[in-house]
Amino acid sequence: MKYALKRHLPLVLGGIVLLGLLAGCKLRDSSAIVQPTATKIAVEITLQNTRYGVSEPLGILVKNTGSADVYALNNQAACTILQLQFYDPQKSNWVRIDLCHDSAPPQALAVHAGMSEPFTLAPGSAADPNAWATGSYRIALSFSAKPDGVSAAQVAYSQGFTITSS
Repeated sequence: MKYALKRHLPLVLGGIVLLGLLAGCKLRDSSAIVQPTATKIAVEITLQNTRYGVSEPLGILVKNTGSADVYALNNQAACTILQLQFYDPQKSNWVRIDLCHDSAPPQALAVHAGMSEPFTLAPGSAADPNAWATGSYRIALSFSAKPDGVSAAQVAYSQGFTITSS
């Protein structure tokens, strides 16, 4: 019994040291933003992943789970109905990014009751048109039961997700 304990002691001590190191990593990560959860209203936004690389496109699914059509304006991220938001830790606030630069006036598009619509947003940032900036993000969708897409609007949010360089 003593021999078995002596033989396994280095392995046990190594495991304890590894757990200590991992616990230290967890403590350092506790200052990171807590990712928001998705809203549960008539329009739901889900993501293909909760972590993306800087060169990966975002896979997004918008679903109208309600019993009535809703309307949203198409002048948001990549001229879609989706609004991409970045968490700015300096301001402790969510900031809209990737606005539509089309000169055409926005149109209200219908998201029909029961409809599921996939979207893909290609990477792009102010620093690099082919890569996202790293950080915490979420998708928002402002919608209305009114055909103008803005009267008495509600906002649905996706769960939070991160974009990392590795």
